[in-house]
Amino acid sequence: MARIALDAMGGDNAPEETVAGAVDAAGRGVEVVLVGLPAVIEAQLARHGTRLPIVEAPEVIGMGEDPARALREKPGASINVAAKLVDEGNAEGMVSAGSTGAAMAAAAVHIGRIRGVTRPSIASSGSLSRKVDVK
Repeated sequence: MARIALDAMGGDNAPEETVAGAVDAAGRGVEVVLVGLPAVIEAQLARHGTRLPIVEAPEVIGMGEDPARALREKPGASINVAAKLVDEGNAEGMVSAGSTGAAMAAAAVHIGRIRGVTRPSIASSGSLSRKVDVK
């Protein structure tokens, strides 16, 4: 199974909800690496009575920040570190519930695009979970 780097600090209810999701995913066999502030993440993991691998990222990009500027000014941001894990081959994918612009920019800068693809795209859980009735 693929190893997923999870920006544990990204999202409105992070890290409580992101860590809870990681624990659930790990229980279903997904290999998750949490990226963010270790002490904060460890406290959340303790609430679930489990341990997961953590990669330290000392900075966080807020939802209201300019994505491109924040990525330049915060190289240690959790979304930057998650994207670098993919780029370096230490994870096969990354997930963030934080700033969409920052996630897209980090992916473009660190991971790049597939040859011939000029524009990045976004998949949402709603669009992936809809059932299509094919007759």
